[in-house]
Amino acid sequence: MKLFIIEDNRLFAHLLAKVLKLEDYEVSVAYDGKSALEFIEKNEIHLILLDLILPDMEGTEILTAVRKNYNQSEIPVIALSASTTEQKIVDVLSLGANDFVAKPYNIEILKLKVKNLLDLQQTYKELKEANVLIKEAGEQYLAQAEELRQLIECVKPSGLDLPMSDE
Repeated sequence: MKLFIIEDNRLFAHLLAKVLKLEDYEVSVAYDGKSALEFIEKNEIHLILLDLILPDMEGTEILTAVRKNYNQSEIPVIALSASTTEQKIVDVLSLGANDFVAKPYNIEILKLKVKNLLDLQQTYKELKEANVLIKEAGEQYLAQAEELRQLIECVKPSGLDLPMSDE
């Protein structure tokens, strides 16, 4: 799974990337908003860890841009911030963040949140694929039923009304 860390503190970003790589994730890092948006546009990402205070823009601007193109199941976003007022958390979650983690964070809790969101994302993907298969099977069934109805129409004696259902 491909994780993307957007964090201006290079030490935090490096340590977090190292820990997540030990969990067998592919990890990429951006240190500012502009390069983050460019990376998101050009790369497949499964989850974003987003610092809300960056040197060139607010993390909420990146979150808003991500949500214009991807829903919460397609690319989950965990917002990271030292600012933990209830209003800040409400604002970020209402913009479409999947979760909020206060800095300094407990790395074990953060790893579990990442894992849980990726598990949910996988379940959503599987359900979406199953829905496509169900829809295709339903369309095939209806087509076969129509073929059968036409065949019955061709072979039934004229003037004879055969019931078409189990009434």
